Amino acid sequence: MQIMRTNANSRRIHDLLYSHSGHIYVCGDANLANEVKSAVVSIFQEQENIDLDEAASVVDNLFVSFLPVCLFIATLFSIPGH
Repeated sequence: MQIMRTNANSRRIHDLLYSHSGHIYVCGDANLANEVKSAVVSIFQEQENIDLDEAASVVDNLFVSFLPVCLFIATLFSIPGH
């Protein structure tokens, strides 16, 4: 996730997600998705100059509108027992 956190990439990711309703698609397990979300929260904390809890809240609000799609995709591609 380090590549997401470089200064130039952080500004671009923040701009795409916040100002242009961008999307992030994660291909991998739940751990990878959590790492990506953590990186996005760090980016918002830095770019908005806000504390970690507030950044997490902002990111959660961005993700809420896509939750049904994310849950469907997670269910569709989950493998029982893994």
